[in-house]
Amino acid sequence: IYTLSLHDALRSERTKQLLEAQEELVRKEKLAVLGQVAGSVGHELRNPLGVMSNAVYFLQTVLSDADETTKEYLDIIKSEIAGSERIVSDLLDSVRTKPPHPEMVVITELIGQTLRKYIVPSCVTVKLDIPATLPFLRVDAQQIQQVLRNLISNGVEAMSDGGTLKIQAVENKEDGTVTISVRDSGIGMAPEVLSKLFQPLFTTKARGIGLGLAVVKNLTQANGGSVKVESEVGKGTLFK
Repeated sequence: IYTLSLHDALRSERTKQLLEAQEELVRKEKLAVLGQVAGSVGHELRNPLGVMSNAVYFLQTVLSDADETTKEYLDIIKSEIAGSERIVSDLLDSVRTKPPHPEMVVITELIGQTLRKYIVPSCVTVKLDIPATLPFLRVDAQQIQQVLRNLISNGVEAMSDGGTLKIQAVENKEDGTVTISVRDSGIGMAPEVLSKLFQPLFTTKARGIGLGLAVVKNLTQANGGSVKVESEVGKGTLFK
């Protein structure tokens, strides 16, 4: 009985490893296909978006005393342009991760700067658990900020009716690493969604093209880290 149980356990572990390898292969194949078009598409889209952004800035300047409806529509155009630019950036970052330029970074400052650049809705409460005694991280600050911004944005979007976003950092002295976690109390995800989560072009959102978490994985790995996720439908999601 023991031998059979051990055999089954080994076979189960081997099957799991093969599935993970297959998923990673599919992920890399998708990235390769995206890489063939990302450069030209990104260039062709960034130019007109830049022109439109400059035009909106000009109009907002010369129409500073315009009526509220005009100002509102200019703000809408500006917001939509910014959203389109983020999609283009995610597309390029997901297939052409730049080599990181590591520097010594204070984790509290890294997370603080990220939160200052992101407007958290009033219905979402942010809780921080970042010990002051944490060691420095040697990472590319801009790349890790992008990782955190994507995770924070995902967490907020999962709590459309409000909730709590908890950001925590813990030092792992045994292996000399730090684990940063972002937990939301939102809608959560089913197991079949989790298995596809980091695949390029996979998304459950009405808008977007499913590159945010592909970028998270690429940039985290480029900086010598790894990313894991735990989730349960109706109870929220935890990214580490």
